Amino acid sequence: MTVRGMRLRVHPLTPLMLALIYVLSGGQALIPSLIALGAHESAHLLLALRLHARVDEIELMPFGAAIRLYELWETSPGALVAIALAGPGMNLAAASLLALGLYAFPAEALALIPLIRMNLAIGAVNLLPALPLDGGRALCALMALRMDRHRAVRIGVILGRVLAAGILLFTGFLCLSGERLQLGLVLSAVYIIASGERERRQSEGATLRAMLLKPDMPETPAPVRWIAISETATVLDAVREMRPGHTHLFAVMNASGGVQTVLTQALIMAAVERDSTSPLSSLIA
Repeated sequence: MTVRGMRLRVHPLTPLMLALIYVLSGGQALIPSLIALGAHESAHLLLALRLHARVDEIELMPFGAAIRLYELWETSPGALVAIALAGPGMNLAAASLLALGLYAFPAEALALIPLIRMNLAIGAVNLLPALPLDGGRALCALMALRMDRHRAVRIGVILGRVLAAGILLFTGFLCLSGERLQLGLVLSAVYIIASGERERRQSEGATLRAMLLKPDMPETPAPVRWIAISETATVLDAVREMRPGHTHLFAVMNASGGVQTVLTQALIMAAVERDSTSPLSSLIA
């Protein structure tokens, strides 16, 4: 589904998590969950649009929403951090305001307790510094100031897997202690593991989309990056070496280490549309 150029998608585990919440709570927590998730998603989206970020896709996920941007890593780290933390911030702010209402009118506001708990849960979980959670995205944006963006995302994915392993170990410990299986925790771990590799691919895909949308010759002078690459590398390997805001020239190296030819960025990007898995040697006339 597309709205104003933005794709809307629901993660496959989101309906399962909502169904599980409905079953375990007897339906009482479903509405608070939907309200908290809606507030979370709206905060992400509104701040992204306020900061004039180009939103590519919005995906409703078990613990919030993923707002994916065009030219992700051209967005300033400050903006990326703000957009990532807007969702948890909205949940925690909503929980605080509702708690004040509960304190001021305890008898009339008892129905707010499930909504307070759900906002606190979604906000707190999303602040964990591991991908694909919002805290992990904020951490990766800050780490990208000091290192290559792909390395930052890989670290975030590793932290996510460590978190998932910890959740599974804790679930196993509860089972050994005689507790019933916490299916919600298991699904949470599965979601984190399954989303990790996708986060890595999307960090590369954001750069690829940015390159595809830009002309080969920029309107204003741009830095030129020379990239030495093997003739056996694929066209997609070459694209992954590109960086937004630069014009690229590829020195294609043969087996003996000599420069066989030079390929332009325009030639590489045209080849992506034909077959991104073809070797660079196939582009040499």
